[in-house]
Amino acid sequence: MPPTSGFVPLTTSEPTSEPGAEEVVEAVAQAYREDPRKLNPVVKRNDGGEIDQGVVFAGLGDPLLRLGVLCDAARGIQEVQPSVPLHVNTNGLAAHDYVDEYVKALHDAGISSATVALNAHTPPLYDALMLRIPPFAPDVYGAVEADVAAALAVGYVPNGAGFGTVCNFISTLSETGVRVTATCVDAPGVNVTATRQLAQALGALSFKVRSWHG
Repeated sequence: MPPTSGFVPLTTSEPTSEPGAEEVVEAVAQAYREDPRKLNPVVKRNDGGEIDQGVVFAGLGDPLLRLGVLCDAARGIQEVQPSVPLHVNTNGLAAHDYVDEYVKALHDAGISSATVALNAHTPPLYDALMLRIPPFAPDVYGAVEADVAAALAVGYVPNGAGFGTVCNFISTLSETGVRVTATCVDAPGVNVTATRQLAQALGALSFKVRSWHG
């Protein structure tokens, strides 16, 4: 993250600990109290957009892996900052066995929009891009077992989750009224145009191409 972003890594007593819903709510409340970018959420930017685009659940690891904490935090944030837009960045894979339930939970918790990584328009290419251990894993994670490297590089993926999961997730979100932006990395071999067309057919309202840094 560039220094101009104001990003500060979490500091916790345990290196592997994760913040609970209450900590997330307090961090957001503090931002609205102290961060100049949040102090006047109705002021317009030069391009006409809002300065305050709300709160985004994102980061290293997929937010859906901690769905309960995410939803509790979302509800708590709305109590301290009513009407704040809430957004989730996800690949959707964690919802594999319970897509309808996950989408309902997000909608009921007040999540109004989501960015979902689609990344390909066919199952084989999607699986190759999203579910394989990337070639950089040995350099990053060292000499570890293959399943450990996969968990570190790819994250937890329910058995059977893949291309069909993310397609179902996007369409169900859209049908429920959650605004979806689908994304695609412009990686070698990816047909961005076909992926855009698929995303639109699934109900995504917008599409974003992310640059490739192979």
